[in-house]
Amino acid sequence: MNCLHHPETPAALVCECGTALCHECAARRPDVGCPTCVAAKTSQEVAGAVTDTVMVVVGAIAGAAAFYALTRSWSEVGGALTFTVIGAEWPFGWRALRFWSALGTSYSAWGSNLVVVVLIWMTPLFLLVLKMWVAMLIGVPALVVTALRRVVVLLGLRSSRLSQPA
Repeated sequence: MNCLHHPETPAALVCECGTALCHECAARRPDVGCPTCVAAKTSQEVAGAVTDTVMVVVGAIAGAAAFYALTRSWSEVGGALTFTVIGAEWPFGWRALRFWSALGTSYSAWGSNLVVVVLIWMTPLFLLVLKMWVAMLIGVPALVVTALRRVVVLLGLRSSRLSQPA
């Protein structure tokens, strides 16, 4: 197997996509991979960073709008900032809780006891409200972790993709 860029030179390393690179090409960015994988990873991370930025902005606007809808005033700066921060961080908390799903919606009525039937039908709503509350609590750390991860990946692109050729 020979190098992608230097067909006469034997490959020293192989990218995870199967592209062979010689010592000279691999020395440029040995921890990342071939140019195609680097470009793909970079575009994915940039798209993710743009999505995260849009989520922060839209969430902050929604939080500020919710504050204004509740108070009809901007006089309490602390309250407005609190709602704005909660709105900005809440989507990240929700995304961090993606493993948490409601119990489902197909329940059968157990007998004729109305209280039991209402409680069974209210369980998914209760779990949704609980998930929204927990998402609000863990949103700030989730936002910080997401932002730091994006910065580290975009600056370093430190995913080991190369291996010795077989």
